[in-house]
Amino acid sequence: MIIAGNQNDPRFQNALMNPQLLNPYAYTGNNPITNVDPTGEDAVIAINDRWSTITIRSDIYIYGQDATSEVVQRMQTDIMQEWNKWNKGWTYTDPKTNRTYNVAFDVEVGITKHPNIRKSTKFTDKDNNMIQINNERSYVKDEGYIGVWRGNTPDPAPHEFGHLLGLDDHYIEKGGSENGWQGNIMAEKAMQGNVEQRNIDTIIAPYMEKHDQRWFKFINKKTSHHIAPRGTFREQK
Repeated sequence: MIIAGNQNDPRFQNALMNPQLLNPYAYTGNNPITNVDPTGEDAVIAINDRWSTITIRSDIYIYGQDATSEVVQRMQTDIMQEWNKWNKGWTYTDPKTNRTYNVAFDVEVGITKHPNIRKSTKFTDKDNNMIQINNERSYVKDEGYIGVWRGNTPDPAPHEFGHLLGLDDHYIEKGGSENGWQGNIMAEKAMQGNVEQRNIDTIIAPYMEKHDQRWFKFINKKTSHHIAPRGTFREQK
């Protein structure tokens, strides 16, 4: 591994004296297979300069009497389908470097029989996108990590997934879309809106800024961050 930086910077010296600081798996005690994300945000964005790729990975866990394998398959398909939803083949151009990255989403929806364990203080670190399924209404709570989604059609999952990634609604109180947001996935009824480039840019921009501001540079550098909801973010430890 080769790094470049200001050798007089105490952080640089500290990193050389403590190589564990350079280890991307230090936050799991060097065991990313059996240990887990301590910050609790489930979605992870990985920015890879070598391949000019950005990957957004998220696991979503549904539960409740209406959580069925049929609902799982429908939600995953509707989030990941190429036509007009998230995994369309987007790109992101870093305004600082003018470099263009290919953007891919990797989303898996599954059923859990133990939501209370997964949401408990002890186990919150493991899984946090906990969604109760019913057929009444859909929302993601203010903290962004848990919510209630309808399990019937039209499927709310593609819209609600946007909330898990930090996007806000663009409705008006009396119904309809905010001016300039007509047709956007965050402004329309379930399965009627499209993902747009501005959605992708809003999600990625704060993490790309962190990526660009790293005080040491790896050759073929790659950084990962946990995506926190509703426009905030917490850097991976």
